[in-house]
Amino acid sequence: MKRLVASAVVTVLLLPAALSALSIEEAREQILFTLGRLAFLEAEAAGERLACALIASKAEVAIGEPFDLMWSTYGALSPESDGESRWTQNGIATVALPTSGRFEYGMTFQGQGGEERTCTVRVTVRA
Repeated sequence: MKRLVASAVVTVLLLPAALSALSIEEAREQILFTLGRLAFLEAEAAGERLACALIASKAEVAIGEPFDLMWSTYGALSPESDGESRWTQNGIATVALPTSGRFEYGMTFQGQGGEERTCTVRVTVRA
């Protein structure tokens, strides 16, 4: 658990400085890499084979204002495994909502042993 906390602290403190020199695409790749690392550390700390991380680029937005949902997994089956999954093992989706309210997004991933893990994030849309 101490390693997980230490890694999270280093990520929070160093990532903003590192991102200032990157292009948008490079920054997105770095965020996905970091989310994947956090998912791995979460699985390792819990002794699990499957973990996921899901974040929103903004916790609060105005109606119609776009924001990104970014996710990464550790130990999840690829979407090609079942032919039905809509989401990749890691990725970014841009969302803009037409109504105000508090919205919760959740993504459920399946591991090779049939186990499932759901990650959630909340976004508030103000009028």
